[in-house]
Amino acid sequence: MHELIKSCRLQVRHHQDSHANGWWSDDCLKFGSENLDDAASAIDDYTQKMEKVETRLRFLSIDIRKLFNVRWISISSI
Repeated sequence: MHELIKSCRLQVRHHQDSHANGWWSDDCLKFGSENLDDAASAIDDYTQKMEKVETRLRFLSIDIRKLFNVRWISISSI
């Protein structure tokens, strides 16, 4: 899922760069630059939130390992 978000963000950024360089694709004309800016902003916000969640899960995993004195724990089992 995280890779999909990165890919989508790169595509939106590519469209924005194309717009900034004065080159418009059919997709850019359909969506308009404001919608692409909104989409890029929403994707960036979501990505930042997910990165914070991943960081919290890593720390939680470390705390659980310390609590139970184990070397490895699967995040998916939490």
